[in-house]
Formats: sequence, C-alpha cells, structure tokens
Amino acid sequence: MVQLSEALFQEVDLDRLCEKLASVLISHSGAQRVAIVLRCGTAAASSTQFYIHADAMVTLEGLSLRTYASDEYVLELNPAAMPHRSGSAGAEPDQPADRWISVNVLRYVAASGLALMVNDAQADPKYSSDPYVRASGCRSVLCAPIVGHTAIGGIVFMENNLLAGAFNTTHLRLLHMVSGQLATSIENATLYRNLAGHNKVFTLFVPHAFLDTVGNHDLMRLQLGDCRDLPMCGVLFSDIRSFTSLCESLEPSEVFELLNFYLQRVSPIISQHYGFVDKFLGDGIMALFPRRPSDGIYAAVATQLAVRELNAELQA
Repeated sequence: MVQLSEALFQEVDLDRLCEKLASVLISHSGAQRVAIVLRCGTAAASSTQFYIHADAMVTLEGLSLRTYASDEYVLELNPAAMPHRSGSAGAEPDQPADRWISVNVLRYVAASGLALMVNDAQADPKYSSDPYVRASGCRSVLCAPIVGHTAIGGIVFMENNLLAGAFNTTHLRLLHMVSGQLATSIENATLYRNLAGHNKVFTLFVPHAFLDTVGNHDLMRLQLGDCRDLPMCGVLFSDIRSFTSLCESLEPSEVFELLNFYLQRVSPIISQHYGFVDKFLGDGIMALFPRRPSDGIYAAVATQLAVRELNAELQA
C-alpha cells in the first residue's frame, strides 16, 4: 500500500504514472496482466469512449510494460455499439477490440461504476462465451473503476490465465482504497501533460531566450512593460531584397513556400550566434543578441553566405 501510494503521489508524468501503477499491481496481486484504461481526451462524463493507455504483462523474459497514445487502442464501451480498434501498429486496423481485452467486463464496470471480480471466467456462464476469454484462456479477472470527483476517469483491468480465484477481497479493497487518489493523480498528470504541450506552443511565439533577457522565466507572470537594462545588446534587422516586386510575380502559395524556405534556413543561424528572433516582420526578421553586439555582426555575415547558397539552389 505504501509503495503504491508513493507511486501515485510522486509521479506527474502520465505514462510513467500508469507504468508504475501497473507494475506495482502485478507485483502485489498475482496478476499476469494489468491494463490501465482511460477515458478518451477531455470527453464529457457521458462519453463511453475509452482507450488502453498502459499495459503490463508477465512474460518468459520478465515484465513487459507499454504505453499507448489516446488514438491507438480505442474502446467503445456503449452497449449499443460494436467494439472496434483504430489503426495502430501491432494488429490489423479492423481487428475487434475484444480480441485483446474483455470489452464485456469493461462495459459492465463503466456502466455500473462498480468493481467486478470473476473467480473463473472459463466456468462462469456469464463470461465463458466472451470472445476475449475464449481466445486468451483468461480465468481470474478483477476490474475496478477509477472514480474521480464527478465521473469514472478510467478502469483498472487485471487478469490471470493460469489460476482460478487468483484475486480476493483484499485485492478488491486495495483498489477501492486507492481509487480516489489514483483518479486525482491521473487528472493532475493529464493537466501537467496539457500544460507542457501549451508551453511548447508558447515557445513558438515567445522564446525562452526572450524571457531570460527580461528576467522573467514564467510566461504566465509576464506583465506589460516588463523590462531590463542591458549593458550591451546587438539588434539585427534583415529582409529579402525586392520582396514586394518578387511577390507580384508569384502565386500566394508560392510566396508562403519561399518565405518558409528562407526563414528555415536563416533562423537557426541566429541561434548559433547566441541570439534569438524577437519578431518576424513579413519577410523581415528582428533579432536580438544579448551577449554582445558582435554576435549580431557575425550572424549577419553568416546569413549573407547562407542566402547566396539559397539563391544558387533556387536558380539551379
């Protein structure tokens, strides 16, 4: 219990969190396989679409751990819908989902919000005809919801193919005890992942070097008028000669292609000389060099040489 709580509290990366959870559950429950199933994206509580995010399995080589993207192993847990699998490596795109997990068990848990323990699925008339149970030889099953503040955020699916009665009420109580904590940890990890994605997008518009220059490393706390006195700072302006007349002879798509071709070649040169692009001005670039002004001079010379090579490529 302590090891499981530490795994939930200390990890903010969603992939590692689910991997640790699956690994700990296998170590302490006698399960041969543990799958962590999460609700797709930011879907509403009424959504019945889930996906397998992490899968841990005991093999002859040891413990196998894998994580998947939200558009890979997709499960439709609506009883009125047929299960399916979206295209992904490892199986054919039209392979039914119930060939690699018991959709019937997951549907029950998702619809009822209750845990389910099956002592011997092979002998239980409710599940002996389940496609996954027949194909995999699955015997013991323990499946429990991950219940958040308002809805089920995921499901833990555990199985043992060798023993009947491999799980007991102790394992069931353990899952109940950590369900709320697990839901909170998954929500936090998901928020952390989304925030990291947003920060990555922000850096496309506000580079880290700019934040370092103004002395504020937190974009969310950046205020209008924030500034910092620098003893010396080089500023470089550059653009494409006769760009306006050149555009008049090109289609709009060709103009965008030319600009991207040019900027992709020139922008890295600025970074290589310890500068950063402050803004793009159409075909123009304004770059700052906070280390020393001469960095801007060297960048300007390197840019001219790169443009010569670029012109030669375009004329070839």
